[in-house]
Amino acid sequence: MILGQTMSGKTVTAKTLARDMKKRGMDVLVLDPLKDPSWEADFITDNAGLFMQKVFTTTNCLLIVDESGDAIGKYDTVTHKLATRSRHLGHIAVFCAQRLTQLNPTIRGQCSRLFLFNSSHSDCVILANEFNEPGLLAATELPPGTCLYKNRFAPLSKIKYF
Repeated sequence: MILGQTMSGKTVTAKTLARDMKKRGMDVLVLDPLKDPSWEADFITDNAGLFMQKVFTTTNCLLIVDESGDAIGKYDTVTHKLATRSRHLGHIAVFCAQRLTQLNPTIRGQCSRLFLFNSSHSDCVILANEFNEPGLLAATELPPGTCLYKNRFAPLSKIKYF
């Protein structure tokens, strides 16, 4: 899950991750409402139905849902399967959103890694509780291009992308 306010570095981080995974030989599938052609991906669409079809007919891919608040929304139960079932096919799912509250708690609960860019205090409080990490409250002060990285099973760290 990649969260942060606009211009914080979310999409840059997701594109870096996509490029790195492609270099490792992993296929990359992207659902992007803007259908940005600059993604280094094997499949890019702005159609959630087509994306879901592709996801569940492939294995071992990096799945990126950019602008998850628009692409999935809080109440779309069909695409929740990206978080709850895609890992059984060997996929790694990444959800990028402006605000934590745009994502359903089920999706958030399935995420084991968090890249948290500058965010609102209220979002940081929820994430600090969900990830059992009070250090996430510091995300309110992060400059652009810097995020807090939290794996549920590892210590908190800080990453500077640009």
